[in-house]
Amino acid sequence: MQTAEHNTRRSSQSGFTLMELVTAVFVLAILAAVAMPSQSQSTDRKLDMVQLQIQDALDHARSLAYHTGEVVGVRFGTNEVSDGAPWIAVVNVLGVPMVDPLTKSYYLVRFDAPGQPSNVDIVDAGFGDAERPTAGFTDKGVLYKPGSILIEADGEQRLFSVSTSTGRLEEMPIGT
Repeated sequence: MQTAEHNTRRSSQSGFTLMELVTAVFVLAILAAVAMPSQSQSTDRKLDMVQLQIQDALDHARSLAYHTGEVVGVRFGTNEVSDGAPWIAVVNVLGVPMVDPLTKSYYLVRFDAPGQPSNVDIVDAGFGDAERPTAGFTDKGVLYKPGSILIEADGEQRLFSVSTSTGRLEEMPIGT
């Protein structure tokens, strides 16, 4: 048979102390803060992300052109051309976005879509046709004309040239 004193001692020993609960909540708060992605991205990170997306589109278009034997390009929806947010798309010779074999959807990147960096613009893109800024690749995967692309995020700009020999983005100094 248990005594009243034994029941009181047992109930005070079971459970958690206030200090243990505060410590556990504090540790969980730290873990949650570390695990949550940062809502605000640095300007350099935004520009890096856009640069990678443009280079990926150029590489994809070049590969498609080479492997299919068709003319393929990357069209740029700059501030002056697009009605809304800037975009890039891998397009066929008619300027129609092509279906990405991996995702089974159009290869179109809109910079106002969820997951895209905010306040990013394609200020200018030039590859010989001012009305339709498109980096076109021949059926052999060679860029028709060299060009340039100017992107901006939060007032900071980066200028890239694209050569016919490599099809790669090369950062250029601005204002020199």
